[in-house]
Amino acid sequence: AGMTAEASLAVLEEKMQLTIELQTAEDEHKAAVQGRAAALEELELTFEEYRLLRGHQAIIAQRRQSQQRQLRRSSKAEDVQAPVEEAKDAKLKEKLEAVVQQIE
Repeated sequence: AGMTAEASLAVLEEKMQLTIELQTAEDEHKAAVQGRAAALEELELTFEEYRLLRGHQAIIAQRRQSQQRQLRRSSKAEDVQAPVEEAKDAKLKEKLEAVVQQIE
């Protein structure tokens, strides 16, 4: 009878040990799954940030191109305008010199 009690105690201890190991394995598995889920969520957020960043970069590039086109247009206008202004200045200078000579 003593042997049977001892044997049943050993079986009970073995069963408890296996239950603890199973629970530990389940907990580790659950933690690993949660870790992968968190990593996946972080990856998705990172990808979303990447897409937003690429979108912002595209907008910035478009604005820069637009500004460069405007700059080229305005500099072309200045290239055309500058000789006209210089001619006006030259005529005005000639008139002023003529007036100065008349006064003298």
